[in-house]
Amino acid sequence: MLRMEEGFGELHLAAYRKLLPGGPWSPDRAGPSSPAEISELENYLAYFATLQVLRTQGLLTLETIDRIFAYRFFIAVNNPHTSQMLKKNRDYWQLLYTLYRDWVKLRNNQNALVPQEQYPLGFDDGGAD
Repeated sequence: MLRMEEGFGELHLAAYRKLLPGGPWSPDRAGPSSPAEISELENYLAYFATLQVLRTQGLLTLETIDRIFAYRFFIAVNNPHTSQMLKKNRDYWQLLYTLYRDWVKLRNNQNALVPQEQYPLGFDDGGAD
């Protein structure tokens, strides 16, 4: 787990900072605008898709992922800029949608805060069920 945390920090810290409240990709700002920025956000999200693969293989539990990555995940996916990007390539992002659905259920069952829940990643166009 420590290597996962270190890998996240080394590879994704710049994108994380842009997603933080007040950052250029926060919901009230312009969001990623260039192909390079969109690629940076896609790489950030792909990290979480990888966690879903590890979870599916039984190597990680959702509870463990939640303890380490909840805030970093939800500020990215509960973001109108990200939602718009994901919906354009929904089939590619099924792992992320599945992780999101299960993670929201977990946090709701725990009565835990879901960061930026006012901007949920919707399933209104067919869902990932």
